Formats: sequence, C-alpha cells, structure tokens
Amino acid sequence: MEDIINSFIEFGMGGIIDKRTAHLLLKDEVYQQDFADLKDLEGRVEELDIEKMDKFLIEDYIACYETVQSRARELTYIAGIRDTVKFLNHIGLLKN
Repeated sequence: MEDIINSFIEFGMGGIIDKRTAHLLLKDEVYQQDFADLKDLEGRVEELDIEKMDKFLIEDYIACYETVQSRARELTYIAGIRDTVKFLNHIGLLKN
C-alpha cells in the first residue's frame, strides 16, 4: 500500500494540486479578497521610495514565503491522499 502512496508522491503533485484547487480558489470569497489585497500591497511595495537592495530583500522574502506555503500545501494534499488510501484499504475497498 505504501508503494501506491509513494508513486503518487514521485509522480509530482504540484500540477495536480493546482488543477484540483484552481476552481475552488476562484469561487472562494475569502481567498479572492486576500488575493486582491495581496496585489494591492505588491503595488504599494513597488511604489515605496526605498533603496533597491531593500526592495530586493522584501521581494526575496515574499518569494521565499510563497515557496514555503506552496510546499506546505503540497504536503498537506499528499497527507490527505495518504490518509484516504489507508482508510479505503482499512475498510476493504482497496486491496494490496
């Protein structure tokens, strides 16, 4: 059973997760508001009268934060798949 789960992980879940969640994000009002706020704040950061290196630092921080969140989302999705496969196996709907 663990082999099946690991094959999902090796397959690369990033694209699958994006395809599966995109329609949900488009419908979610909280996400849409947060995304609009993010775009507004990005524009405001671009307009700040600060040194180029300080702006690069802010942009690098944002990019790193987004990467961490993306990976956390991917691992959460994988954990859900892992739990689902194990549950379906446990109740007899999947065979080894």
